[in-house]
Amino acid sequence: MDHIRARTRAVLALASAAGALVGCGGRETLITRHPGWNYESYPRLLVVAGAADHPALQPAAQVLASDFESRLARSGVFAVLSGDQRALAVKEQDFSRLADVADPSTIIPAGRIRAAQAIVVAKITTFEPLQEQVPIQIPQYAVNQQGQMYLAGYNTIWIFRHGAALRGRVRVIDTATCTVVFDWSTPQPVVVQTEQYNSPPPRSPLALASDAAAELALHLYASVAPVTVRVRLHDDMLIVARSYYDGEYEGVNAISGNGSFLVAVRRLPDACDRNPFLVAIDAEGGREHLFAQEFVWSAANGASARGEQIEVPAAVLQRAGVNRFVAKLYSRGDEKPILTRGFTYR
Repeated sequence: MDHIRARTRAVLALASAAGALVGCGGRETLITRHPGWNYESYPRLLVVAGAADHPALQPAAQVLASDFESRLARSGVFAVLSGDQRALAVKEQDFSRLADVADPSTIIPAGRIRAAQAIVVAKITTFEPLQEQVPIQIPQYAVNQQGQMYLAGYNTIWIFRHGAALRGRVRVIDTATCTVVFDWSTPQPVVVQTEQYNSPPPRSPLALASDAAAELALHLYASVAPVTVRVRLHDDMLIVARSYYDGEYEGVNAISGNGSFLVAVRRLPDACDRNPFLVAIDAEGGREHLFAQEFVWSAANGASARGEQIEVPAAVLQRAGVNRFVAKLYSRGDEKPILTRGFTYR
């Protein structure tokens, strides 16, 4: 039986443009997950390939470099040097060692490259070939003279597996100061496997390394560039309360008095960091906002029970002449609220 099954295990919960689903409850929305460095200050990049540690890995290293650079060039966020600009910047210099060298200034003097604000170098750091044979015992049955079925024996089928496991690293070097401003390595390997019954798969682990390199390029790209992800939020991430004291919201969903009250957004997923949101209050069944305020979510608020607090004057509710209201949370660009919270005022 020549059945071949290919399996790819993605390592990070990363999100490609299609998006990964984060959290549960509430309504889904698309947001931008920002990388952990000040990428806005480096709009022009020179992308170089890290040297392969073994000549046999050079084809996989080329796949990684090509896919990684292509994704950055198509991101709409960065301008990647190419053609004559790239040739002028490189000038036969070997920048591949920037993936590992402790002091980048030993390879390129600070301020030498002026056409790009940063050099980005991606590299395969480890390669583990996977080869195994696994026996599967298939029971064989027969029927005796009395018409009864019995176990006559076993037939052994062998599953042959080939695979490649890669880890990678990406570094961003500021060309003005020649300092490393971002350095990230995959916490888990990217694994690509194929298997076949009764004979080894036609592709070797080394050949499969190129497939794994293409997957690795996606992970390294998502660590460097902002990516769109799909999130779904819990209902209790939006709170309306009279006050906040000793880590607890008091008078939740029941507002009274003439002062002010709180609308709080809390415990949003980490992917929401640096994303703009809008909190609005409507009369129940109303068709216009009585109150609206934008804010930018910070991951620093994520672990806090307090979250992002917005103080709203009770006069906003008094002027409406009703006692039932709805607080709404919008993501920028989304016409429908991603969370709602009904509450009363008296």
